[in-house]
Amino acid sequence: MTATPDTTEPVFDNGLSAVPVRELRPTGDYRHTAPYELFEPAPCSPTIGAEITGVDLARPLDPKLHAEMHRALLECKVLFFRDQDLTAPRHRDLARLWGTPEVHPFLPEADDVAEVVRLSRGADSPAVENVWHSDASFETTPPMGTILRAVHVPAVGGDTLWSDMAAASTACRRRRGRGSTG
Repeated sequence: MTATPDTTEPVFDNGLSAVPVRELRPTGDYRHTAPYELFEPAPCSPTIGAEITGVDLARPLDPKLHAEMHRALLECKVLFFRDQDLTAPRHRDLARLWGTPEVHPFLPEADDVAEVVRLSRGADSPAVENVWHSDASFETTPPMGTILRAVHVPAVGGDTLWSDMAAASTACRRRRGRGSTG
């Protein structure tokens, strides 16, 4: 008897990772030029990130808004929503719209919600994540994404940086195609 693969968590081998990863890919015919009806993503850079305004993530999302946010995530790769007031349970419920949230194996949970991690800094809690990393990339099946909420951010530092590895990979392939060795 052959086991049927579980299709609720799409997994693929991208030929680069040591292990298969969860795939974030379009589920329809999305184009960057398709108009949005419920918001307009404001690009943050040429290849990655957009700020979305006029959406209250503390409220349940209707299916049309969720579909448009999903399309924006696929097209822009990172979405930023400023001044959101999310409780830990709402944070988890928002994440569930994109799949099953992970319970982090060693970071502390927030407000008795196992799927939400709280990172706080102070004299007695030094930063442990301030190195370049990809969230939970050590997992056998890494998560497709992360939802972060910054509550208190210092005037200097406290930045989260994003990189577009698809754009980097494309640029490397183009350089190799032109005979570059670097």
